Amino acid sequence: MTESDYIERISELWPEGDEVSPEVLALSTEAIETFPDSPELWCLRGHLLELAPEEYPVPLTEALTCYRKAAELDPEYADAWESVGYYLDNYDEDFEGAEKAFRKAIQAGGDMDSYIGLARVMAQKGRKDAALRVLSAPDCPYADEDDVAEAREEIEQDNWSPDEA
Repeated sequence: MTESDYIERISELWPEGDEVSPEVLALSTEAIETFPDSPELWCLRGHLLELAPEEYPVPLTEALTCYRKAAELDPEYADAWESVGYYLDNYDEDFEGAEKAFRKAIQAGGDMDSYIGLARVMAQKGRKDAALRVLSAPDCPYADEDDVAEAREEIEQDNWSPDEA
């Protein structure tokens, strides 16, 4: 199989809901062993590990290792940095590290989720005004998107303030 074949097959087997099959987890392991220099395959593996059942024999922390490996392989791979940011925010509550990762994702051309992630982390750090600026034009090319408007509203309502986070 080629790298593209692995990506396509993993995408076909991608879990719907919370059911991650042993087959797709095994395939992701095979894929990174076959193509260890593929940042996309490392990110896919990390995403699958985050979705894996608790009894899966690989620790959740391995997902962060996968994301960092992807970023190391391609420092301009925005998805890797975005994934590092969300992992650090959601699991480690490392807001400083998450902010740095989201900024790298944006610098690398990250999408709307990178901007939302950065703003959310800034709000969690008590920087509400700065967080709102991140999601507003001209700083955010996605300022008119519904998801960004929703994130701004959540920040304005203090849903991500340090007291609530």
